[in-house]
Amino acid sequence: MNTETLVPDELRGELIKEAQINLLQLHTTEVASQLTLDDFKVFASIQPTEYIDKMFDIKSRYGTPNLEKFVEVSDFMLIHAWLLSCF
Repeated sequence: MNTETLVPDELRGELIKEAQINLLQLHTTEVASQLTLDDFKVFASIQPTEYIDKMFDIKSRYGTPNLEKFVEVSDFMLIHAWLLSCF
């Protein structure tokens, strides 16, 4: 239960400046890996019946929420990939 300050006040501003980064400072492979992991989590949540429901336009009680979420994430990723290619 120690309340001692870890960083002196005079260094606080410098640490905050160092902690701020922008997208272009990130390593591209790491960004791609993290985005892929996020995409896979959404993809893995898709139920097989969602594909059937979507393919044959079947209105089931469950619907296609995970499939629709994956499509949204994929569209979002395509836009970001395009933006990054502009730099």
